[in-house]
Amino acid sequence: MTAGSSENDLSSIPTIDEVFLEQKFSTRYKVLMITLGSLASTYCGIWMISPAFYRFTVPYTCSDQGGNMSPVSTETVHTSLDQQATCDISDTCSAWAFNYSTIDRKTSIQQSFELVCDDEIYLKLHGSMYFLGMCFGSVLGGYLSDRMGRKKFFQLSCIFGISLSIWMAFSESLIVHLICFCAVSAFELGAVISMFALVVEAGSANSRFAASLLSGLSFTVGVPLCAPLAMIFENWRHLVLAISCLIFLGLFVSLFIDESPRWLWAEGRYEEVFDSVKKAYRLKNESVPPETKKVFAALILKGNDKKGMISSITRDFKNVFGLPWFKGAENNEKKYSKEENPQFSTKSIWLIWKYPTLCVRLVILTLHWICVNSLYYGLTFGAEMLEQNIYIFVVTQGLSGLVGNISGFIFLKYFGRKTIAVAALAFSASCYLACAFISLSNVAVILAITFSARAALELFFILCYLWTADLMPTVIRTSALGFASLVARIFGLALPFVDYLERIHNSGPLLFFAVFGYAVLMSTFLLPESKGQQLPNSLEEGNNFGRKKSQNKLEILRTKMDCVSGTEV
Repeated sequence: MTAGSSENDLSSIPTIDEVFLEQKFSTRYKVLMITLGSLASTYCGIWMISPAFYRFTVPYTCSDQGGNMSPVSTETVHTSLDQQATCDISDTCSAWAFNYSTIDRKTSIQQSFELVCDDEIYLKLHGSMYFLGMCFGSVLGGYLSDRMGRKKFFQLSCIFGISLSIWMAFSESLIVHLICFCAVSAFELGAVISMFALVVEAGSANSRFAASLLSGLSFTVGVPLCAPLAMIFENWRHLVLAISCLIFLGLFVSLFIDESPRWLWAEGRYEEVFDSVKKAYRLKNESVPPETKKVFAALILKGNDKKGMISSITRDFKNVFGLPWFKGAENNEKKYSKEENPQFSTKSIWLIWKYPTLCVRLVILTLHWICVNSLYYGLTFGAEMLEQNIYIFVVTQGLSGLVGNISGFIFLKYFGRKTIAVAALAFSASCYLACAFISLSNVAVILAITFSARAALELFFILCYLWTADLMPTVIRTSALGFASLVARIFGLALPFVDYLERIHNSGPLLFFAVFGYAVLMSTFLLPESKGQQLPNSLEEGNNFGRKKSQNKLEILRTKMDCVSGTEV
């Protein structure tokens, strides 16, 4: 940026990185935005683990029997003759008695909605509704945050999350409860996506790595924080209300966060970017230099005007539903025809079937997402399955997530993707296998094994994001990430029903997760290593990625293009 930059000469205007985010004056501003953004989304981790404290099976009996029928333990609930006799008279039973003497909690949605006998299946459906919500959240969250802005969609998610969680806490209807739970889960994941994007985009090239780590840690920290919260609020309805208060705190913190400057810049809203620039200088107790004012004055003339509240809502509504709302030169600058710029030619993920190698790799990567989602779920909500104290189990699982998150960034820097994937999957599956053959009465041993398994899965979760981005070409990279995540959530709908394998064998669910992990492990060897290699851009490059002969041909072609300028190849 030079002092001689003309107010109307936009040819010398640098990028947003050179004007703002890569400049030293923005350091305090970036640290503030990244910190506040990470704190605002901490409640998401608390909400994610909270069902473990109110969605579990409680021994029950019909109280109409005058107490003559003793409660049945959860291990024999499906086979006991007494339990069968109790369920046989369920149509005539007017009240049920629940025995919490062997359970760490005092209330459950099973008792609140009397989910007994055949209605116990709704406990499994409750878990499926979480994944159904995440399916909607993964699709709508990414789309709407791109359309209306990261901060605005996060705030919208908080408002709906507060309203629906309060409704969920007070409702006496199971159907309303399930719908609200599904919707809040969708907005929770959407909030994670939007705020993660804002935090990462707020950083410079060198700080983006730390920003993404801090954002991931804020979510992971929320998991163990739910345990003391559940100890204070023993009634599950009070716990949900407490979480709604935390969502409100997240909404309050977001009021002090600016919209992503990168997103605003891409939308041509330079006046709002300049507001962030002025804030960055105020944090350093400095005034904006005249040269910077000239640059932004020229940009503001070409950009989109700053809108009031009503106009802003109208603009967002039109943008979300794909209606024309920008008229003038700025609209023409954003749209390129295929002839003017081939880079913007339409490329859809549905065209991937024309490239067999790339298609197979996407299938394998999707299997990785399904696997880590399944094994992750088994540990996150496995306290009842592993006969663990729910409070201790959740805290240790949260701490192990922190260990895996931090170690993941270290290992990924020095080891290849394939090596880490094989090691993490093999170790996690082996931990499940060990738990299947070790007596669950060895509480400390089981806790140590699950702690280690969760750390390895946290590492593998990071790798799923990274390896998918490495192997999928630029034209469909984010679409591939969204597709793999969506399919994993869809398969997650069936995970709560894995518990029924206990009817075949007590260790049935554990053996299922172990076998699934080993099966996906074998497919990992079919993927190429991508560490330190140039990312593919087109579908053709993605299909040829990892093939030595093809890579040599591409290198020869590039050499000819560089050395023989103007020669037709």
